[in-house]
Amino acid sequence: MKATALRLALKEGLGIVERATAKSSTLPILANISLAAQGNALELAATDLEIGIRYRMLAQVKKEGQVVVPPRILSPLLAALEDRSLELHTTPAALVLETSRHTNTVKTISAEDFPIIPSLQDKEERVGLPAEAFCAGLAQVVHVTGQSQARPEISGVFVSFIGKQLKLVATDSFRLAERRVSLPAAGSLEGSFILPQKAAREALSIFGDREGHLSLSRSPTQVIFSWEGEGGAAGPSIQLVSRLLEGEYPEYENIIPQSFQAKAVLDRAELLAGVRVAGIFAGRTNEVRLSVVPAEKRLELSSASGEVGEHKAQLPAEATGEKRVEASFNWRFLADGLSVLKSVQVELQLNGEEAPTLLRPVGDDGYRYILMPIKS
Repeated sequence: MKATALRLALKEGLGIVERATAKSSTLPILANISLAAQGNALELAATDLEIGIRYRMLAQVKKEGQVVVPPRILSPLLAALEDRSLELHTTPAALVLETSRHTNTVKTISAEDFPIIPSLQDKEERVGLPAEAFCAGLAQVVHVTGQSQARPEISGVFVSFIGKQLKLVATDSFRLAERRVSLPAAGSLEGSFILPQKAAREALSIFGDREGHLSLSRSPTQVIFSWEGEGGAAGPSIQLVSRLLEGEYPEYENIIPQSFQAKAVLDRAELLAGVRVAGIFAGRTNEVRLSVVPAEKRLELSSASGEVGEHKAQLPAEATGEKRVEASFNWRFLADGLSVLKSVQVELQLNGEEAPTLLRPVGDDGYRYILMPIKS
């Protein structure tokens, strides 16, 4: 291999792909990254066998080739160097990085043992995604995924495509979040799959702040997110590959109530602050009690602990309903739901101690947060 590349682009790519490296006593090569020169580009890649990440950047390639190197050496080296570009070439057992003042030789590992990361195939279904809206929606649901060995299907995000609409859903059995995202056009991809939580979080971290074109393609067992910057072929491109979770996602629509006994519309920030204060007095149970009082146009919060003390608060609200309705909740779950909303006001719909409660942003029908009460 022999190539010339921009140092900052190489540094950025390394920082992205090394997220997929893994420490493994049986497969130590997974702690390393692949660096390949081909055509007019350098491609960095890493995998932990569950997810794989590729970063492709423009480079002046004089001789094609591939090496496997440890990022724990390459990352601090690229951060310490100051030159705008650097020369890379290989010897039989090392990668040499040269700048105007420095020559650095990093020992390499045989590329023959590096795992193959699946690539896009023409036969795979694919759809274009609005990157900003997709990542914003993912951020509103991924924290709700469960961690259950008995029910592995809820440990991921349910992704469903129907025409020009995308649905993202997550649940841990105690709460559920759903975000609907409008697509610019219907793609060839229809149906649904379950994206592992780790892949969802990595997609959010990698693509969350990026402008450009994001697309998704899938096969029966895997999904590939592909991003290209606005510079097209002249800019970098990133691929995130992930296996899919097996199993059938719960029929969650059945648990969403169609009517409610009482409703309260109030300031989101004020409610979030009130819940957090009440949580201080909730003790080990994390239980906070909410009461919608339609006759007095308010929402009451209360919590108590034998070890800490007790707390009561009254918040003004546009409250409707025939009578006072109460329910207790895990304050952390309630605060989580409020924290991911962007609206000024929120709507809280209660059905008492036994049935689910709905939390949604006022003015945004695309998001629902369902929370199960704590039964006394």
